[in-house]
Amino acid sequence: REMLATRAADNQELLLYANAVGGQDGLIYDGGGFIFQNGRLVFEAPRFVEGWWSTIVDLDRTRRLRMENTTWRSDCEAFRLERETVPVITVDGRTADSSSFAYPGPDGGSFFLPAGGRQETDPRDRALDDLFEALAVGVKSYYEKTGAFKSLGIALSGGRDSMLTLLVAWRAAQLIKGGAAISAFYMPSRHSGGDTKQAATVLAEELGVTLQTIPIHEAVEREIAATVEMLGGKPPTELTRQNIQARIRGQRMWNWANSSGALFLQTGDMSEKAVGYTTIGGDLEGALSVIANVPKTVVIALLERLETRFGFKGVSATLHTDPGPELADKQVAGNELVPFPVLL
Repeated sequence: REMLATRAADNQELLLYANAVGGQDGLIYDGGGFIFQNGRLVFEAPRFVEGWWSTIVDLDRTRRLRMENTTWRSDCEAFRLERETVPVITVDGRTADSSSFAYPGPDGGSFFLPAGGRQETDPRDRALDDLFEALAVGVKSYYEKTGAFKSLGIALSGGRDSMLTLLVAWRAAQLIKGGAAISAFYMPSRHSGGDTKQAATVLAEELGVTLQTIPIHEAVEREIAATVEMLGGKPPTELTRQNIQARIRGQRMWNWANSSGALFLQTGDMSEKAVGYTTIGGDLEGALSVIANVPKTVVIALLERLETRFGFKGVSATLHTDPGPELADKQVAGNELVPFPVLL
């Protein structure tokens, strides 16, 4: 923004800037646009929205300011002496028929007055709102540009990461042309807590998302027994036992996604991935990693912001639980790692 304002001021010109909207590989373009007149911002288009906007500018003001600017006038005269005149091309053909163009009215009903009733948003809240929208636009663009999926799917534990991923999917489904169905699966083991199950159930109901409960306890016991047999009667390590649970969940999600044509969303966040606090086949599984570049502290901040914006009781319930993967009894991430504000 500062660069555009500087270029408009340096050249004493009217500068129009428009940006792309949507995801492209690992990049997310936030859209928006600006109109600067001689370095002064006169219009800013909204971000993360496809469309077009207009405003009225006084071109005589640009011409007048050029004449009043000694530096620009001197540079202009020097250019005329040193360079050839810019060629002018005259086109006699007809211009496009604009009779069917739809011109949107200005915000607030007048081009000459700002819209009323606006309230300034806290900078932190504005940043969190933009980030949430950017994550949703990324999922939406991947879904639409790939063109291979029929719905969205997520393994919902009721913890912070999967809850945020579900909320991003919910917003993305609103942006996807024609909408998109979301399926969530709660796959409890004997270590899964009642509080997280309740949080997952409540949020799914609030979002209108289908939630199925598919227990994995018996499958886990079978895998542990098979591992004991392969080890000659020795029990697996605790880390292996925990990963068995995650692998079963990941395999089931892949089986479902591959058969239903759904986009299976990964739920791992940046902080836990950075220190290896992830389960093989669990939060590392999925076709699209939604929050892979979001630190855990920002995950929590986003949930707090979304709770304030939308009043979701499921989010509130999640925030009142201790963060942890629930792969062992009374497992709390803060006890196994340093506190998240210190971690990242």
